[in-house]
Amino acid sequence: MNGFEGAIGGVMVGFASFLIKTVLTGFTFSIPSVLGLIINFTTWISIVIGGIGFLFFQKALHSRDVSIETPIMAGFGIIVPVVMAILFLGESIALVKAAGISIVLLGVFLLAKK
Repeated sequence: MNGFEGAIGGVMVGFASFLIKTVLTGFTFSIPSVLGLIINFTTWISIVIGGIGFLFFQKALHSRDVSIETPIMAGFGIIVPVVMAILFLGESIALVKAAGISIVLLGVFLLAKK
């Protein structure tokens, strides 16, 4: 993979976060709601994807500095669910949000170039 493990891990964790957001729509802390969450297939898919993403991140920490990989993983972990929510859930994007996403992407790119 040579340096892409942190980014892949971040994308996977971000995707898992997006899936959980869709599952938690209408969730309440009641027994039926909790049981529904536990038996929901998407919940388990997001757990598996997030877990694999975390393993990619751990692999990245063995080959590069924590100070580089952590922001890369976190950046993708933030950007992916935001972009997916805009594309698939119809969330709005203001100029400030677009600027923030661009700044995070620039930071990730600069860190990856080390």
